[in-house]
Amino acid sequence: PAEYKQMDADYPCAILSGYGAVVKTNVSAAQKVQFETPNFIWKNLNMRNAQLSDYLQTAFGIAPTLSQKAIQEADKCQNAFRTALKEKGQAAINFARENKTFAVVLAARPYHGDELVNHNTAGYFTQLGIPVLPVDAVPGSDTVDLEHVRVQVSSTVQASMYAAATIAARDPLLELVQIVSFGCGHD
Repeated sequence: PAEYKQMDADYPCAILSGYGAVVKTNVSAAQKVQFETPNFIWKNLNMRNAQLSDYLQTAFGIAPTLSQKAIQEADKCQNAFRTALKEKGQAAINFARENKTFAVVLAARPYHGDELVNHNTAGYFTQLGIPVLPVDAVPGSDTVDLEHVRVQVSSTVQASMYAAATIAARDPLLELVQIVSFGCGHD
């Protein structure tokens, strides 16, 4: 489900949608792993819950009551993770402020968390003592008004990058660095 209210839609890029197939095809070690790559369209939480329950029952024989409990627990864990991530982001900004330096906001697509793709970009900055925040760790990024953005915001990934870029542009302690791969171009 879309997390940003100003989004026109939530259409992930082809690489993001098929990342499991990309890895399986291009990484020899991954060819030994069974990949589950179901396609879902989640316009809201009810659709998500129903589609996950159906898939888990069909693919693995997991009862819908059990999958619904697992989904609820996963949502709690995801929310706790998001809160902790924002707290760490604020701590990185506080560190930059206290040390009269700056922090880097690293804008990237979800697959850039994979070391096979990101080339340790964050490590280059942290080795220099520069704190690095992923866009999801930027405090306040989930409440930024994106009405000023003059492109069609069509995915949560784009929206989070634009929100973080807006905050970075307003804060002299933050510098934005964007990673682009697979010829996808800039957002």
